[in-house]
Amino acid sequence: MPGDRTLQKIYPSHENKGAEVDLGNPSFTPALVASIEVAETLKVLLNRGDILKKRLLTIDLLTHEFETFDL
Repeated sequence: MPGDRTLQKIYPSHENKGAEVDLGNPSFTPALVASIEVAETLKVLLNRGDILKKRLLTIDLLTHEFETFDL
């Protein structure tokens, strides 16, 4: 959400040190994340459902596990 500074809380430094630096991301990852972002936007606009405000959603595409953590 605007003003939450969530990315700065999750990634306090800008060092590129993950495996994605060398391997990249699977091509379907942006489509999955975009669809979740669209769903979140619709929930905000329609004032329905629980939104991910001040929570982190992690997705393990290898095991198909989704987890949320409070920030």
